[in-house]
Amino acid sequence: MSRSVRVLLTLVATLFGVIAGIVAGILTVVDGGSLAAAVAFGAAGCATATLVALKMIRFVFEVRP
Repeated sequence: MSRSVRVLLTLVATLFGVIAGIVAGILTVVDGGSLAAAVAFGAAGCATATLVALKMIRFVFEVRP
């Protein structure tokens, strides 16, 4: 796999994580949570979604480190 494809897939995984984090933060606020809780849940959602996406990409494309 070429370097440019790896960079593109990493950016896609990061974008997916950011979107998931934003959604988690918004849902926390809508549910009546505080701003601090929304930031915490958003950060956790972003980190988790990004790591899961990166692991899935590695599994599907069998990227060797």
